[in-house]
Amino acid sequence: MSNRSFGIMPLRQASKTNTQDAKHSQMIISKINSHNHERCIDGAISKAEQLCAQRGLRLTPIRRKVFELIWESHQAVKAYDLLERIRPFEMSAKPPTVYRALEFLLDLGVIHRVESLNAFIGCIDSGRTHEQLLLICTECQQVTERSAPEVMSALATEINTQGFIARQKSIEIHGICRACALNSATQAVMSDKIAQKKQGAE
Repeated sequence: MSNRSFGIMPLRQASKTNTQDAKHSQMIISKINSHNHERCIDGAISKAEQLCAQRGLRLTPIRRKVFELIWESHQAVKAYDLLERIRPFEMSAKPPTVYRALEFLLDLGVIHRVESLNAFIGCIDSGRTHEQLLLICTECQQVTERSAPEVMSALATEINTQGFIARQKSIEIHGICRACALNSATQAVMSDKIAQKKQGAE
């Protein structure tokens, strides 16, 4: 009786399927990682400058540098890490220097505080007060901001039902992002393929 009678895929076909799945996952990961971050940084700085001009505020060199450092990646960064990274540019920088810059940027609405990490990220919808859903990857430490209107609407309904007056809503969810999940799946497929080759050689 053949393997196919039991719905079992032959080893060679399974290996081919696994390889195709791995290639597909790698293509998706490549698309995710092709993100043009320089465009992100330029757009964020341009928006910050525009907001300062509209409100009669100054994006001083130290404020701008702190903002640029936050936008170096989509990973949340802590205040003391910012202090260490800013000292090569501003040797006299002290903790209050960074905290004042962070407070300015928070008030301007161009960064967010990630409460669960006690850290900061750049805001993708800067210049206005808004609710956000933050997806925090525990593997690569990337933080993705989503507006999630349906989630926030459902949450607002629940809050109103309780007669609670909310001042601010921010949801932080820790987990694994799509790129890391696909990468883990690809590694598992490749490990299976190596194991199958070893079995065939024995």
